[in-house]
Amino acid sequence: MDSEVHGGHHCNSCAVIARAMIALGVLLFMVVVTLLAPLYAHDIAHDNPFASNLQGRIKIGNHYRSVMQAIPRASLGRDADRPDLGFLQVLPGG
Repeated sequence: MDSEVHGGHHCNSCAVIARAMIALGVLLFMVVVTLLAPLYAHDIAHDNPFASNLQGRIKIGNHYRSVMQAIPRASLGRDADRPDLGFLQVLPGG
């Protein structure tokens, strides 16, 4: 009977419960971190995650580039390199 407790189903169920508790702990941690993200953005990063900066510029190497760049219309259709992109012409605003 003692071998059943140490090597039988009892230890397997304890391992399953332990794994479930670890998974629940990881899930709760992710939920708490997600809920605290706006506080981090406001108090620590001093940033507004909801503000748009479409006219902004970033520095790549020694060159500044716009955050939003226009895509040439010719590159949205079918061409020899990417024949599967023809559906992009039916997208709104395309």
